[in-house]
Amino acid sequence: MAGATRIFCLGGSTTFGRPYDDTTSFAGWLREFAAAADSEGNYEIINAGGVSYASCRVARLVEELVGDEPNLFICYTGHNEFIEHRTYRDIHATPELVRNTGSLLSRTRVYSTVRRLYGTMATNGAGTPSNATMLSSDIEAIPDQTVGPQSYERNNRFQAQVLAHFEEALNRIVDIAATAGADVIFVDPASNLKDYSPFKNQHRSGLSEKNWHRVRKLIDQAQTAKNSDNMDSALTLIDQAIAIDDRFAHLHYERGHIQLAMEDDQQARTAFIRARCEPCRRSSKQCKMLPAHTASN
Repeated sequence: MAGATRIFCLGGSTTFGRPYDDTTSFAGWLREFAAAADSEGNYEIINAGGVSYASCRVARLVEELVGDEPNLFICYTGHNEFIEHRTYRDIHATPELVRNTGSLLSRTRVYSTVRRLYGTMATNGAGTPSNATMLSSDIEAIPDQTVGPQSYERNNRFQAQVLAHFEEALNRIVDIAATAGADVIFVDPASNLKDYSPFKNQHRSGLSEKNWHRVRKLIDQAQTAKNSDNMDSALTLIDQAIAIDDRFAHLHYERGHIQLAMEDDQQARTAFIRARCEPCRRSSKQCKMLPAHTASN
């Protein structure tokens, strides 16, 4: 559409519109609101979301789209960072000079051709460049390959690598967009702390069988106290369980609901955030940076 302000909406299945379609996605609503807010405006709003897309795939998509005269990229990304099988080799943040050079090259056809060949080579095993993040050209999300949360295991080293890769992908998106004179808006994905229990509950390493049974008994006792509206007793019991195993996310989630029933909203929020972040033990700063994978996307 000649003369239009071209906006690309990028991200995972929330952007795509799943479980419905584009008309119920935020891109669809943006078209309606843009027309209502500026009846004389000329907007072309394109939904480029993909199911299970993580930020690395969004960055790759931006590389393809910069040649389509974008004015704005809206990125709703962060929930899918842990769902793909990725093998890291001592990943380090890409130096800004290298990243900027790559961003400029990404607009050339030669670069695009080499990029596709590289992806094929990596997938087929024909070559394995060192210090690279290996990512197949086809999406292989963990939920599609397994039967449930048991495939997710606490791995602090992998978690740190994913966070570094996430930060690098966001920087790359900004740099590539800048080469086309386009702006970028990053949307912090919503996270329902109260109504969605932790995606994965995993006991701390080395928990004895005796303490495992003790924690389970304390959880049952706390639930009984809650059902009797005895929140003080329920809180005491849950805190005793946390003292034994503070890495079991469900305990913090239960503590949040008890505090909420006691009308202590601040403590409830603290507990809910701990429950959300505990599966991979992110710091408060990291947890704010990267929305957890507790909500489906």
